[in-house]
Amino acid sequence: MAWRLPLALPSPSTTSAAAPTRTAIRPPDANGDPGFEFDANPGSSGKVAPSYYFDHATYPTYLGELSGTFANGAGTIIGTPFKIGDALSIVVPAGATQLQLGVNDDIYSDNTGSYLVAVTGAAVPEPSTWALLVGGTAGLGLALRRRSLRV
Repeated sequence: MAWRLPLALPSPSTTSAAAPTRTAIRPPDANGDPGFEFDANPGSSGKVAPSYYFDHATYPTYLGELSGTFANGAGTIIGTPFKIGDALSIVVPAGATQLQLGVNDDIYSDNTGSYLVAVTGAAVPEPSTWALLVGGTAGLGLALRRRSLRV
């Protein structure tokens, strides 16, 4: 199943002439722009990016890198936010009912664009499905046993 989610991507921009000129290059994909690294320190705006909350062992993270976190039904974060980039395989923590996505950036006013995100997972049968399967198998077993006793 795939959803098109309107997530922010940095667009080309330049800082004012008073400051050293820095041109932000739009990231080519969800891995972000390797030319602009983020860690636990504030960005050029003086604010921290979402990567501030990541496991520091996953650094470096980049401007525009797709990131996420799991949350419960009330929106409370479960576990530690993480970077996704182009691909990620992760186990959903117990109690999580939402996957919240975002972009690693400290200035969102200059962002445009979107990502195409595909979320796939293994189907987990409902308890009633398991009960029907076990009950049906047991019934078949009993029927075969009775049949073999009569013959």
